Amino acid sequence: MCYYDSWFEENWCEEPREEETALIEAIKENVRQDIKAEMERLRKENAELQQYKKERQEVENVKKWYESRLQTEVEAYKMELRTAKIKELFGDYIGIGWGVTWKLVLPPKCDKCDKDRMIHFKSPSGKDLTEPCKCAKGKKVFYPEELELIRIYQGRERIIRYYAPLKTDDDDFRDKRHSIYNGEPFDQVGLWSIVFLDKETCERYCAWKTDQEAKKDGKSI
Repeated sequence: MCYYDSWFEENWCEEPREEETALIEAIKENVRQDIKAEMERLRKENAELQQYKKERQEVENVKKWYESRLQTEVEAYKMELRTAKIKELFGDYIGIGWGVTWKLVLPPKCDKCDKDRMIHFKSPSGKDLTEPCKCAKGKKVFYPEELELIRIYQGRERIIRYYAPLKTDDDDFRDKRHSIYNGEPFDQVGLWSIVFLDKETCERYCAWKTDQEAKKDGKSI
């Protein structure tokens, strides 16, 4: 425990009288050793506490991961049950439609950035900074997504009505996707509410939407 010695200077209390020197030095040494022992005890206690906090955090992280996984599995099972029940009820009245989804397409990576497509540089003060490289900016590409629809016949004329997709990750989103495309101009179509009854029309809309997105970003396809 010699690293605590620097805490105590040679003369760390009043200079004693000559006849008291031996006694004072003995008392000083006892106090010194008591303080060093207490400091060492506190150091060890703090180290143990830090290890406990670390292990506790690891346990909490594992617990949260399993809770999240369980919740995901429960939601997936609930959706599976709902879908199975709907299919049991409607059977042959289930049809196929096409919605619109998208993905981000990145250009080929250049040789000026790191593996995460980040540019490294220094500020005027010498601080290390980063910013996204030009090749990290992609473009949205829209494409068709197959959906299962409930198809209901109404009235003597057997008018067909189509209702929301059976499978989607969001119940709120499920209720919004109910507009069947009926030949409207594409610029009047709601991206997240429209359902196409044939894939070819949906593909044309996706190509148009991709082109519009590129023009908005000042790009060319």
